[in-house]
Amino acid sequence: MYHVEDRSIVFQGGRRHTFDDFIAEAIPFDDAIIIRLENQGWKRTNENVLALDYNGQVLWRIRPRQHAFGDSHYVNLYRKNEWVDAYNWDGTILTLDPHSGELMAETMVSSPTKRHATQRKWI
Repeated sequence: MYHVEDRSIVFQGGRRHTFDDFIAEAIPFDDAIIIRLENQGWKRTNENVLALDYNGQVLWRIRPRQHAFGDSHYVNLYRKNEWVDAYNWDGTILTLDPHSGELMAETMVSSPTKRHATQRKWI
């Protein structure tokens, strides 16, 4: 099917899709692979989650949205039955359709203001 090599996904037959940043996670579904990029490169973005089909074509990229902080990229993915949850640094969880990227639900797990205040005490 595929395997991950640093910044690339390599498909059967040697087809390859290479990104600017390292691949942090790749979660397979029947018709798509959901990818979270490390977001450490020169091209930093909060929209570091996307989907590829098994031919290496980009199906969707997570849409730009307002975040609590300027640097609020996605830090974890989790497969939840037929959906994928994308956990954002600011405490938001987006539940997405893996094929279309359509937003199915949005949950806030903590107050970014409280978390930010807690972090500031440690600085």
